[in-house]
Order: sequence, then C-alpha cells, then structure tokens
Amino acid sequence: APHECADGAAGGDYEPETEPKFSEFVRDVEIRLDPTSAPPKKVPALPGAAITTEGDETDPPAVRWDAAKAPADAKPVDGFEVKRLGDKDRKAKILIAVKHTPERYKPKPELSRLLGLDLETRPRLIAALWQYCRLNDLLDKEDATKVDLDDRLKSLFGDKESAKFVDLCEIMCSRCLDPSPPIELDYVVRTRGRKNPTHPDCYDLLVDVPGGDKQSHHFVEALGRDAEIASLDEKIQAGIKKIEKHLRRRSYFLGFSHSP
Repeated sequence: APHECADGAAGGDYEPETEPKFSEFVRDVEIRLDPTSAPPKKVPALPGAAITTEGDETDPPAVRWDAAKAPADAKPVDGFEVKRLGDKDRKAKILIAVKHTPERYKPKPELSRLLGLDLETRPRLIAALWQYCRLNDLLDKEDATKVDLDDRLKSLFGDKESAKFVDLCEIMCSRCLDPSPPIELDYVVRTRGRKNPTHPDCYDLLVDVPGGDKQSHHFVEALGRDAEIASLDEKIQAGIKKIEKHLRRRSYFLGFSHSP
C-alpha cells in the first residue's frame, strides 16, 4: 500500500524489508521495575547477547538492550519483548536513548540560557555562540579570531578579558555539553483489565531517519563552517580598513611634500 514521507510527499510502495526498524532509531533501551512492587517467583532467561540484567536473576530491577553490545551480524528489529512471571501489577520506567544523526547534545543550563537552545548538534551550538558574540559586538576590531568576553561569557569560559573563538568552542564542547538524555516513560505492567497487553499504550517520538535526506544534513554541517567564513570575512574587512587608512596617510604626506 502506498505511504507518505515525513514531508507529506508520496513515498511509493511500502517495503517491510527495506523500511527502517525500531532498533535503528535508538542507542539503548532500559526497563526499570519498581522494587516496591511484589516480585514474581521466577523470571525466564532473556535471549540476545545485547540484553543484560542487573540484580537478582529471579527478579532483575533493570533490563537493558544496548546497541553497542549487539553482535556485529545482528539484524535490526522492530521491537523488543520482555516477559516476566507474576500475577501482580508492576510499575516500570522505560528509558529510551534516541539515536540522533548527526549527534545532538544538551548544553549546561547556563549555556542553554545564553544561546536559547536546549538539545542541538555541535555545529548549530557553535554557530549560535558565534551569533551571540557578533550581535553583542564582542568580536575584536583588530583580530576577528578573538572575542572580548562579557560577564556571561566569563562565567562560562573563565575570568579573562578576551580569548580566541576556537578556544571557546573547544571549552564549550569538552565541558559544557552533555549527551542527549534518554526519554523517560512511566509504565504499569498490568496482568488484568482491558489495558495492556491486549490494549498497549502508544507513544509518538520524534526521531531522525537513518539514511534520510542528506540535503538537510549537509545544511547542518555547513552551519559549522559559517563561523570560519565569517571570521575570514571580518579579517578581510579589517585589512581593507587598514589599506584605506594607509592610503589617506600617503595622500596627506604626498600633498605635504609638494606644498609644505
């Protein structure tokens, strides 16, 4: 049956074998069971080398699937099924670490307030930092690669008057960015009633499609080069101003030599 792409355009015929699977969108999935709930008598062994358990094997408080630990020849799957024995409802927390392409990072709270961004790629964060410096007239007039630090930048990058923009970027990427946090879902494993497993809960998550449109990816990469291009442009402008200044001085002294 025909289906639609994310942009609303027709996507052709649906082919299950070539469509991206659930495991291609996530780095890891962890299920944490509430320890205050009544434990079952026994939990069956979990198949798959990428799935690990923590704590008591008969009632593991956490079950985790990690893509990094999956076998090299493992095929993508459309979902995971974890079974446990018991006749009591059990509260659980599901943590899903989404795989972003390109990778996204969460800025520290102070940096997030400075840039107005919450979860972004490194190129966009660097571009936002450059934009903040440019809009607040912090670029050095003589050397466009240097930035004069205001009070907000000093609180992030140290109590110094100026620094090279590339150094600020290195500090930001190494100290001020955290990995993207997992999505947390509160869930109740019910053993009776009309809810799960016969009527499971559904959630909508925004994900990056693997191998999707490369044009937008190239656009994001280009943002990381904007700072370098703007820096070179500033240096060219500074050079032109110096040339104009020397031309005015030359004209003055040349006229003075002809008519002192």
